[in-house]
Amino acid sequence: MKSFGDFFKQKQVWLGLLAITVVVTLLAFANFGSTMSPLPQNMPVALVMQDTGAKWPTGQEMNFGKLIQDKLTAGTTPTGDPSPFVFTVLDSEQAALDALDRQTYYGAVVLPADMTQKLLSLQSPQPQSPEVKILVNQGKNFNGAQAVGTGFEKMIAAVNGQLRDQLLTQIEQRGGQLSVAQARALATPLTATVLPVNAVGANSVGGNAPVMLTSLMWLGGMIGTVLLFLARGKVQVPGRRFGAWVAQLLSGAVYAGLAAAVALLITQGVLGMDVPDTGKLWLFLTFVCYSFFLLQTMVVNWLGFAGMPLFILVFFFGGPVLGLPMEFLPGVTQDWLMSWLPLRFAVEGLRDILYFQKDLNLTAPATTLGIIAAVSAVLALLAVVKKERTKI
Repeated sequence: MKSFGDFFKQKQVWLGLLAITVVVTLLAFANFGSTMSPLPQNMPVALVMQDTGAKWPTGQEMNFGKLIQDKLTAGTTPTGDPSPFVFTVLDSEQAALDALDRQTYYGAVVLPADMTQKLLSLQSPQPQSPEVKILVNQGKNFNGAQAVGTGFEKMIAAVNGQLRDQLLTQIEQRGGQLSVAQARALATPLTATVLPVNAVGANSVGGNAPVMLTSLMWLGGMIGTVLLFLARGKVQVPGRRFGAWVAQLLSGAVYAGLAAAVALLITQGVLGMDVPDTGKLWLFLTFVCYSFFLLQTMVVNWLGFAGMPLFILVFFFGGPVLGLPMEFLPGVTQDWLMSWLPLRFAVEGLRDILYFQKDLNLTAPATTLGIIAAVSAVLALLAVVKKERTKI
């Protein structure tokens, strides 16, 4: 039994307890910390107010659209709870569509010009229910668009109840009776139609294709980083290392192009993912993967394989939150993770290519990734200068 006691004298046994505690703690925070019961807050949305108003039979001016605008922009829900939405009032549906294309808003409510006129007609023998459009910007973020669409429908339902009560009171005061057509129309004074804008398509992993492709490029960059780092170490000659390091970076571009091609072959060619422009998507995926490769190579060129856990931590902490709208995340995640996370910029660029196709939102993330790539390439090459001088 002496061996039994000797086993527990080994420091690896006790280091294992520490390692398990640290790893499980980190992964728990990575997978649950930012995504546990996410609640939308301050989501930017638009309200298109076009209602021109009308007159009651008594001659009193009325504008139901203005009343609805005041309720929706009051900062509270019909039940009195804080509203998860921040409304911006626009004057035309086209202005809303332009803003949705620029990913300014997650959605918009469009109140028609004849809304009051039709609502007042509910008291007449020929009742007409006005139609309210709910535009949901799926391409900006599918989860966010779903939350906005559901929230808008609940708001319209609450407004319907208030309008119905008000109109019935008016009819009752005049001693009128309801026809079958009026009763049917008053059951739902406003009819709401939900329309997807910048739709994600049927074969897009529920709008998460940009997240999935970004993850593949990050992992592809990691594999290229490790293999080319090992290859460079076997061929470099003291005093003549620079050529091997340049070859390492150039080979990374080939690896990135291959990773992008294979990802598209599987996701589009085999699995049938909707891709509007295959060539453009391949170029951007190559650019993304190479940017990741340069960033990771810069780290291992300076730190060696001791830097590899950093890539894994970025992947585990970033992966669970990339598919969520920024407004769903805690403030600490927004400020300390999403503000600098390289994967986030790749996702933003891919969303524009896959779902918007107008290049209105591509410049900013592409520029950020380009800066990351350029700085990483310079620092990766500077590592050889430092190590050469150390040898001397």
